[in-house]
Amino acid sequence: MKPDALSPWYRDLVVALRMKGASGREIGDAVAAVQSHCADSGDTPEEAFGTAQQYADALPLAEPAESTVRLLVRAWPTWLALLGSFLALACYDAWQAKTAVSVSVGTVIFLVVIVALAVGVVRFMGPVWRHRVLTWAVLSIAFALGLLAQVTLRQSAFSLPLAVAAPLAAVLLFGPALYEQRHLATAYDPVEGPFETRAGSERAGRRAAQFLAWLLPVGTVVVIAIAATLDHLSRH
Repeated sequence: MKPDALSPWYRDLVVALRMKGASGREIGDAVAAVQSHCADSGDTPEEAFGTAQQYADALPLAEPAESTVRLLVRAWPTWLALLGSFLALACYDAWQAKTAVSVSVGTVIFLVVIVALAVGVVRFMGPVWRHRVLTWAVLSIAFALGLLAQVTLRQSAFSLPLAVAAPLAAVLLFGPALYEQRHLATAYDPVEGPFETRAGSERAGRRAAQFLAWLLPVGTVVVIAIAATLDHLSRH
């Protein structure tokens, strides 16, 4: 089952059920039940069940929804990798300048902004999904302000010797990716219908999880490589 190919009502239902902690199988069964009822009755989902959120709230689930705090705690590999990425970039700057690694006040503020945005998206997933254009506008403005703080507030918040910061950055950046590839790739829970096989969707889910796990480390290396190339070209 591919919910993205369905109408907005079904996509809203998938999001609402995910936020309640429903499994992929439960979501697939719920969508299939609505489709079957509407095919037999000729009603639209709205006519038969009300809004997607109302229908999701009426469905009993096997497991309770996870709290926002728990969802964010489970994302600890991402937070560590993000910190490692910022520290790795600071290490490159320090190596170029032959100084200690200094993390600026603006960088700290930028990290806080990113965490705050993530908390907001997770906490208000329903409204975020329903008002996607407004959400992208708000996120873009907030991200731009955080980036502006990083660029303008250059005062040092703390510093570390390069010999300490570089290995720490490598562990923070690549450690979570290795962990996720080993332990989290198989946790993908695809949305599926009651008569569908899991094999194909699980393979796709594992590939997607592995890609996302390595996206930040590889992206950081690419950014540093580009910066090094530009620095080299500017000196010649």
